[in-house]
Amino acid sequence: MPARPVVPFARLVAVPTLAGALALGLCLLAPDTGAALSLAGIVLGAGVVRRPDEPGADEQRHDGTSVDDEFFSLLEHSPTPFVVSRPDTGEVLYANRQASALAGIVQSPPGGTGAAGYYADPADRARLLARVAAEGTVRGFETRIRLADGRDRWFALSVSPVGFRGGPALAVSFCDVTGHHRAEEALRLSRRYLARVMDGVPVMMACLDKKERLLAMNQAFADWVGRPIPELLGRDLAGSLGPERYGRIGPEIALGLAGGTVRRRMCIPDREGRDRQVHVTLLPRREEGEVADLSLLLCDITTRHRHEEALRQAMARLNLLSTLTRHDIRNQLTALFGRLDLAAEAEDPAELQGHLGRIRAHAGAIWDLVEFAGTYEQGGLEGPAWFPLEASIARAADELGAGRIAVESRAGGVACYADPLFPRVIFNLIENAARHGATRVSLSVAEEDGGRLALLVEDDGAGVATDEKERIFERGYGRNTGLGLYLAREILGITGATIAEEGPPGVGARFVVRFPPGAWRPDRGPQA
Repeated sequence: MPARPVVPFARLVAVPTLAGALALGLCLLAPDTGAALSLAGIVLGAGVVRRPDEPGADEQRHDGTSVDDEFFSLLEHSPTPFVVSRPDTGEVLYANRQASALAGIVQSPPGGTGAAGYYADPADRARLLARVAAEGTVRGFETRIRLADGRDRWFALSVSPVGFRGGPALAVSFCDVTGHHRAEEALRLSRRYLARVMDGVPVMMACLDKKERLLAMNQAFADWVGRPIPELLGRDLAGSLGPERYGRIGPEIALGLAGGTVRRRMCIPDREGRDRQVHVTLLPRREEGEVADLSLLLCDITTRHRHEEALRQAMARLNLLSTLTRHDIRNQLTALFGRLDLAAEAEDPAELQGHLGRIRAHAGAIWDLVEFAGTYEQGGLEGPAWFPLEASIARAADELGAGRIAVESRAGGVACYADPLFPRVIFNLIENAARHGATRVSLSVAEEDGGRLALLVEDDGAGVATDEKERIFERGYGRNTGLGLYLAREILGITGATIAEEGPPGVGARFVVRFPPGAWRPDRGPQA
């Protein structure tokens, strides 16, 4: 079937008749559907605008109807509201049934308010007229129309200037977009609510595309990075975090973008360079089998980590105390009762005195254990603290007493993070040197690779044999009670420090206490 010729839109706009306005209305009703504008003819004044290939046509059809009647019928039954009004006065010259039914717009009575009275905001009409004057046809102009019952609804207007009834006019078609506006408003409120929720949670959240560019984030993430959200959007993560911070998390990001789900603890510095314990969660989102973007969630668990570490340290102290008080006191009591039985059977005064001496020794060991348990229980109520080395050494030397051994210290200016019984460790090391015949002990510090600090305790005694360098730290090994070096290692281990004997045999003992990074710093005064 051959296609019907279409009347050009420009020709319709130029028609200064009702028929032209009505035809324009059809164009505005279906601007993308040319078939709807295929017309047999348009009335112009008292005649007919005929198709170029049409030899002639009567003004009236054989059934007595005119082309104007046909256009009226089309517009009156159109599901889209259509109005013609004067641009200067706003007088409504024509409104179809749908305009009247949907928006309550009717032809203006004499002296009526006209089109301006239907705008909820009269300034919108002024803006619309300005755009028509500048652009000609305007499509999709959204405004609120006040209905007859006083309610406001949103409409999208398509407007074009036409000639109508001997003067300039505006042909207007419009559709109700209130539902769309409500949906947009609901979406805005939802996004605003989501933003408040995201900004209210103590979790740093961000979304990355496949090129690691930041698509979205909450305020906590922006604060962690140290830049405002508008400045971060669209930037790559590496450039936003800097080389050190990105170097910690970059491999995990690559794993997430490869499709892996990541959940792990990491140590990542904050924007001021301080190491923080962070729980990292990476959740890739897939589209058609490929990773489309990556959700990044960072939760600062530094405080939790410290609490967990404090609990671990408390449990370590309790286990140590329980082991000492139960096992060692039981052993000493067993030996003491055995000596009592031997002493009761001894007839030789010298033999009796020997047994009594051993009984006193066992009783003294039990006393020491009880004293230690009391001291340790009291110290266990407190968590680790910072101890200036110089002050701890001076305190141990004073407690040991003048004359037993010469103490030299070159450990000033450094503080160590250790258990409250750390001063007892220093005392035990100095006392151990004096007990094994040393006349001088020197304490100094040296920074080692990896950010560790070494505390060197060196004496001029006989030293430690190679096969005993590790055994001297076992509980119960050696002369006396065998607790000094064992306790030193246990107490240091609570905060991650270590101790070893590394001196050459026969030259003098050389104990090395190593503090991990973060467990030592320049001295800032007494315990902090």
